[in-house]
Amino acid sequence: FGVGMSYTPTSAPLFWGLGFFDYSTAFAIWHCMMALALVLAIYFSAKYLLKQLSAQSLLLTTTLLLLLRPTASIFWFGQTTLLILVGFLLFLGLRNRTIAGFFLGSTLVVKPYTALLLCYPVLRREWRPLAGATVALCLVLLHISCTIGLSSFLHYVERDIPHQLPFYAHVQGNNQSLAS
Repeated sequence: FGVGMSYTPTSAPLFWGLGFFDYSTAFAIWHCMMALALVLAIYFSAKYLLKQLSAQSLLLTTTLLLLLRPTASIFWFGQTTLLILVGFLLFLGLRNRTIAGFFLGSTLVVKPYTALLLCYPVLRREWRPLAGATVALCLVLLHISCTIGLSSFLHYVERDIPHQLPFYAHVQGNNQSLAS
C-alpha cells in the first residue's frame, strides 16, 4: 500500500474514479459530488428532522447549512463530511429497517469514528439496522480485499501510515481532506 494516502483503505472506493483525471478536474468532480450531497442533506434534513417537506422547511435547512462555517470548509478543503451527514439522515429517516443500517454502515466507510453512531440502535435494541451495517461493512471489506488485497489493508492498520507520510504532506489530526 505504498500510495502514501492518509485515508483508510475502506474509503478508497470514494476516490477510485477520480484517479483517471488530473488533479484540477478530479477536484472539480469531487466538488460536484459534494454539491449533490449538500442538496441531499438539505432535502433529508427537511424531510426527516423537520418532519415536513415544504418550501419553508427547505429554505430553513438551506439557510442553516449554508451559513454554517463547516459547510464552507467542506468545499474549501474537499472534505467528506457531507457524505456522513447524508448517510446519518437516511439512517434516521428509515429507522428500524435493515436498509437504514446499510446507510449507517456506509458512513463507517467514510470515517471510522462514526462507529459511535452504532450505539443508538444498540441502546434501542433495534437489530435490523445493525444487521444492515454489518452487511455494508462486510461488502466493503470484501471489495477492498479483492481489489487492493487483504495484506495491504492489514499493512495500513499495522504500520500507522498517516504518521509515516513525508514531511511535505499536509495532514491535520482532526481534519483530513483531499486538499490536504
